[in-house]
Amino acid sequence: MYVGSVLHPEEQGASYVVRRSLDGERIYSTDNSGALTALTALTVLDAATGVVLRQTTLTVGGVPTCALSLAVAPQGRLLVGTVDGRVREYG
Repeated sequence: MYVGSVLHPEEQGASYVVRRSLDGERIYSTDNSGALTALTALTVLDAATGVVLRQTTLTVGGVPTCALSLAVAPQGRLLVGTVDGRVREYG
């Protein structure tokens, strides 16, 4: 986790999101409690506060899957390319 601009060694490998202002000042950071080993869920944060709005487990036909790529569609929906060669759309 970042405190100021320093990553604490005991937290290296942990997953987190940091939002910074244009001058580099930290606005907020979120702790995702653990190392990120694969993208198996989508977490939607409020851009202003960092509060988790929702979390969705990635599945295809009810079976958990892993994302390999992300892209934003023209309508603002998220396209997710999965490890099994499929593209899922989330909105």
